[in-house]
Amino acid sequence: MIHLGVHTLRVELGDRSGQADLEEYRRLAEELGHAGGRWGALSRRAAAAGLAGRLEEARDLAEAARQLGRRIGQPDADSVADAQLWELGRFDGRRSAAGNDPRPASGDWPAWRAILLAEAGDLEAARAAFAGFDPDRYVLRPGVVRSHDPWPLLVTAEAAALAGDGRQCAASYQALRPLAGSHTVLGGFVAYTGAADHYLGVLAAALGRPSEAADHLRAAVELHQRSGATAWAALSGEHLRRLEEPAAQAANVFRSQGGVWTLTFDGVTAHLPDSKGLRDLATLLGAPGEAVHAVRLLGGHPPAVGADPVLDDRARAGYRARLAELDAELDQAGADNDPHRADRAQLEREALLAELSRAVGLGGRPRRLGDDTERARKAVSARIHDAIARIERVDPALGRHLRQTVATGTQCSYTPPEPVHWRL
Repeated sequence: MIHLGVHTLRVELGDRSGQADLEEYRRLAEELGHAGGRWGALSRRAAAAGLAGRLEEARDLAEAARQLGRRIGQPDADSVADAQLWELGRFDGRRSAAGNDPRPASGDWPAWRAILLAEAGDLEAARAAFAGFDPDRYVLRPGVVRSHDPWPLLVTAEAAALAGDGRQCAASYQALRPLAGSHTVLGGFVAYTGAADHYLGVLAAALGRPSEAADHLRAAVELHQRSGATAWAALSGEHLRRLEEPAAQAANVFRSQGGVWTLTFDGVTAHLPDSKGLRDLATLLGAPGEAVHAVRLLGGHPPAVGADPVLDDRARAGYRARLAELDAELDQAGADNDPHRADRAQLEREALLAELSRAVGLGGRPRRLGDDTERARKAVSARIHDAIARIERVDPALGRHLRQTVATGTQCSYTPPEPVHWRL
């Protein structure tokens, strides 16, 4: 059986065969049949989905593994799930929204609280929480930490970049510098925690070394892309864009890369997994002041004005006359023992019946073009409202802005009182 440490090492080295090894490990663990093996396989499926950027799937799997682990008395069930959800939360803002510390017993480690406060927008409180903390307490020497993996140092580095002083950022950078060019993993592949260059890049930016930061972030984007870590690639890419386009740092962003949406409004950035409602909003933001038909957002063609029947009386009569002809042709083909002619007639008959069925509503009444419009109105309105609600959870200011400026209905629109520039 493949040992868990083998594929973990390969992932850390950027070898994608490590992911194939992980799949084999999960398969064999599940085949063992005992509950511990099923829990191990399920929790590692969550880790693999997170690496691939399938955030909602990873979140569901992590929770499912937690519940299974609790049922079987697995002592690590909660800590593994909490760590996985913490890592996933960096992409959609749910760490600060939930307000949960994945290690409540670690009161002497303020990195968690500093990150939560910073992501919630209270930078002053985050700095106060992290003040005086020494990142070197987790380091034996640069690149070597006191635990079996670098995760404590990574979380500390993230907190330092967000809320630390120059000494804390420099100490974190110095400790992580030997890991440049490699990937990081929590434990026995509990979670993929990104390329070390991502952390080095944000630390260098916090230290006021933009050129060095850009080099690290470019390396991180490339490492993530080669490993198929799409959400991480998008996150590193966004940090790089903000660094390389200082004049546009205050610009508003609403765009998707690798299945992850980056939303920046009024200087605050959040990330959300893809959804149809976010795509609808992007279309509206790209056409401010314009009315966009709900059917168009649903991927169809808006009907002409009015609610005429899909098929008028003359068309329906023609369809029925042709069906009668085809019935007669089928009878004759059968009598003549002509299967090819019968097949052609049958195919045409089925197509006509399908078209008639599409044009007829409940009780045999003609379905009207307005029916499509009403269905599109309900579907699009629901998914736009859902997307705005999700945005409000990670960025309340942007959520309020969209609620005040986006109208839904048969015609949808984005109409801000003053022009707002968006990078889409």
